[in-house]
Amino acid sequence: MLLLVSAAAAQIPPVNVHVVANWDEHPSDYTAADVWADDRGFAYICNRFGPTIDIMDISDPAHPTHVTTYEVGPPNQFTNAKDVKVGDGLMFIGLDDDGNDGVEIVDVRDPRNPTYLVNIRVPGFADVHNSFYDGGLLYLADSRDAEIAIIDLRQFDPDAPPTSTITEAQWLIQNVGTVFVHDITVKDGRLYASAWDSGPWIYDVSAIDTLGPVFLASAPGDNTHSAWPTRDQRWIVTNEERTNGGPVKLYEMTQTGGSFSLELRDTFAIPINDAPASHNVYVVGYRAYCAWYNRGLMGFDINPIDKTLELVAHFDTSVNTTTFHGAWGVYPFLGRDKVLVSDKETQFWIFDVRVPASADFDGDADVDLDDFAARGQCETDPDVQYTDVACEIFDSDGDLDVDMVDFGAMQRAFTGPR
Repeated sequence: MLLLVSAAAAQIPPVNVHVVANWDEHPSDYTAADVWADDRGFAYICNRFGPTIDIMDISDPAHPTHVTTYEVGPPNQFTNAKDVKVGDGLMFIGLDDDGNDGVEIVDVRDPRNPTYLVNIRVPGFADVHNSFYDGGLLYLADSRDAEIAIIDLRQFDPDAPPTSTITEAQWLIQNVGTVFVHDITVKDGRLYASAWDSGPWIYDVSAIDTLGPVFLASAPGDNTHSAWPTRDQRWIVTNEERTNGGPVKLYEMTQTGGSFSLELRDTFAIPINDAPASHNVYVVGYRAYCAWYNRGLMGFDINPIDKTLELVAHFDTSVNTTTFHGAWGVYPFLGRDKVLVSDKETQFWIFDVRVPASADFDGDADVDLDDFAARGQCETDPDVQYTDVACEIFDSDGDLDVDMVDFGAMQRAFTGPR
């Protein structure tokens, strides 16, 4: 059934979040894991306790429809497909828990008819918990060792795939922390690894063919689960998944000469007896979105002046207050009017998290530094145009882009109502 859920359905009143749709057609014992999407109007939802990926047509966000279910076949039929990534018409399924192959590559150029292509089984990466695909390179973490495998797929042809399992990694990054790497993000030539016992670790992979991965910086952390940078690569948001108050953290990355450093600037946590475990976190513009298990969707804005995180959006998707139940995945890269969330019990949600198109973003009838909470909106909200007052103020240097260059002039512009 397709549910259009009212605000009253959430356990805690929503903040700046409106339900577009909630798809909940699977049996009640179905457990959704991660969610990914492409720019063609399709979403891909993992099954936490099974070898399947559900493919959804979300071209009409208010009426998501189930297209098909892709099922991993032998010898990986007992896997748990917890992670999925999609790019260049290819779907990459992490084959966790079964101990056979590590990743299955599927042709989804036609998402309604997914087709198996080939498996990957790199020594030491038989149970891939998370992966990331960027520019033809596939990065693997099996959440069991302190290393990352990088597979070169730049010459991969889905019309003529390899006839046997891919077994070779072109690069291995070893000693990433001391226990294991849980997740990987690659953006704009940098790799952000979540070392479970050792916080975020950052590598330069912009010249990987000539220099290989080059270590830049790391910072301490505990149960570091995921990490994502802002577009200017100055800020990194991480989360820590644990039962004793796992928070979201804001790090600032600075460069002095050829040296890089990471400094912890802010931490957002929830009392242990309320909602201790945070999960996947992603960043768009200067907003971070976190799937926070039994607290649902949480949205934070990064204030680059105060160097803080501000909670600006929330909707509780969960029906079970027990730790590690509720929201598992979030995908915010389709725009603020189409933020996707996967929940282990309530399955699949689409949200609208836009705020009013005004320079007075905090609603206090004054335009001042407090309104920095929504500085990224001009970049990501299709309903806010450059000619609006908000973007005229934010784009202080007039280059039609809101970025760090504008912040100095913004401070002088925020002097009162306009």
